[in-house]
Parts: sequence; structure tokens; C-alpha cells
Amino acid sequence: MQAVADLAGVHRTTVSLVLRHHPRISAATRTRVLEAVDKLGYRMNPMISALMQAHRRMRPLTNASKIAWITAWPTRYGWRPPENTIPDFMPGAVTRAAELGYTIDHFWLAETGMTSRRMSDILYARNITGIILGRLPPGLSRIELQWDKFTSVSIGVSLESPRISHVAENHFHSCKLAMQTCRARGYQRIGLTLPHRLYERVQEKFLGAFLVEQSRLPKLQQIPPMITEIPHERTFRDWMKRYSPEVVICPNVTVVLGWMNALGLKVPEDVGVAGLAVERKDGAHAGIWCDPAIIGSLAVELVASALQRNERGLPAHEQEILYRPDWIEGRTIPPPR
Repeated sequence: MQAVADLAGVHRTTVSLVLRHHPRISAATRTRVLEAVDKLGYRMNPMISALMQAHRRMRPLTNASKIAWITAWPTRYGWRPPENTIPDFMPGAVTRAAELGYTIDHFWLAETGMTSRRMSDILYARNITGIILGRLPPGLSRIELQWDKFTSVSIGVSLESPRISHVAENHFHSCKLAMQTCRARGYQRIGLTLPHRLYERVQEKFLGAFLVEQSRLPKLQQIPPMITEIPHERTFRDWMKRYSPEVVICPNVTVVLGWMNALGLKVPEDVGVAGLAVERKDGAHAGIWCDPAIIGSLAVELVASALQRNERGLPAHEQEILYRPDWIEGRTIPPPR
């Protein structure tokens, strides 16, 4: 370290800051130090890096060790059960953050009197530079914080602007797995129902996987998906009568079960139902289980690694971490024979 400092004509502390990508170092100084590093053949020792990270975990927590969990739903806790059916990713994030030496504080962007600028100022004043942006409510796809001050990661794909690194369920894999499992159970006529807002929100990945798998079926077994602006029992009834699917893949099993009951259809005796987002592992519903604890944990790991590199601002190349969910058995699909 001292040899690099001597060659570059700077203090060894400056060398350390450059190697940790600290934003306060000027571009000219950074270039001079990196040229000296290259000339001397200096390389970061991964064992030393791991040791330093372990040391950070043992230090008393400060605001610099806090990560902001920001939500923007109309109510403070509208983003998690019992106010919402989408899973709660925060507990998994809190657990993983503690393991890495961080704590997580919740901040509500829709609070009375709160603005994006004020939120940015509050976080900056408290020396909180790490942000995890939770899933956004329907109709909201843009958040305007002072992104250059923060290391930011979002959960899901609901944030369209700005583009920041994010962690999400692999929606293409989810629907593909549901289709393949239904085919393996002997179903031939497989239907898909989606509300249009979800179809767009997951970037058509559910539909893409469905159509890919459906293309492998004989033409007579291919059923047009039911994609509607507003899901309605009447539309579902007409679609069922016209195409007679043997199993229905859907994002909300509870809603479809209600429609089935209104039509006098028994599940799974008459028609099977597979969920694309099963809410609980209690054996009631069969389908795709996306563990929210894993999503939350991955988000923390992504933002923590960027914090340790002192990366700030919008990424030149956003990262996307996709978690591949699993199929779980439930009473809406007969078990394998």
C-alpha cells in the first residue's frame, strides 16, 4: 500500500479510498493511483477483503450500517399481509442484514408531507446510503429520489424509471414449471388467466412461457389465454364454456376457486387449478411457491456488496438477480401417481 502511495505521490489513506471506490476521490487522483497499482502489479487479496468484512460485522452499529427499506403504497403497511396478498419480503431481509452487520429501517414515501426530495434529505442527513425499494403499488412505476447519493436496489420489476439493479422472481421459469408440471400430471388442455396489469407488470414473461410450452402441444389442445382488463366471473364463465380447459393456471387461486364454485365445478375433480403465486405452504393450493425470505435476503446481499465497494448513483449496467421458485403440492391439483 505504501509503495503505491509513494509512486502516485499521495497518502496511503488515499490509496485505500481509491481501492474501495470512494466517491470523494477526484477522477485525476483515481487515475494516478490506479496507474501506480497497475505498474506495481498490486492486486486485492480476497482473503484480506473477507477478513475486513468480518471485522465490520463485529463493530457497533451506526447509521452507516443502516439500510433504508422504502415503500410507496397508499397506506404505511399496504405492501404486506394482512393488508395485501403479496408476500412480505422484509423479514428475510432483516435476518440477512443482521448476519452481515446491518439493520433495516422502514421509510414510507407516501407519508403526509413527504416528498422524494425530503426523503432523500432525511436519509442523507442520517448517513443512510443503502436503499432497498420495495414493490410499488399498481399505477406507480417511477420514483424520483436523489439517486446519486445512494446505493440502491429494488425488489421486483415494478420500477420502470430509473433503472436500478433488482431482485425478482423468475416469472418465465415459474409459468414454464407450472405448465410442465400440469402436463406431467396428465392434463392436456391447459388454460391461463391473467389480469392485463399483471401481464404487463411482469414484462409478458408469464405469457411468454405459456406460449412456448403450449407450442409443444397438438393444435387441438392449445387454448387461447384469458387476459382481461378487469377479471370478472362472467368473462371467466364464457371462456370456460368455450374452451373447456382441464386445468387453469392463474396468479390468484382463491379468486378462481370462487368462480369455479359459482359454475358448479369441483376442484380438482372437474378442473384443476394451479397458482403462479401460492401465498402459503399449507397444502391448500398447488402451484408455484416463491419464498419471500430468499428474495429479501438476496436484495440485502446485492445492496451490501455495492455498499462495501462504495458504489453510489445509478449503475452504468444494472444487475438482475432472478430467483427460481419451486412447485409445491396442494389440494387443487391431484398428487403424482
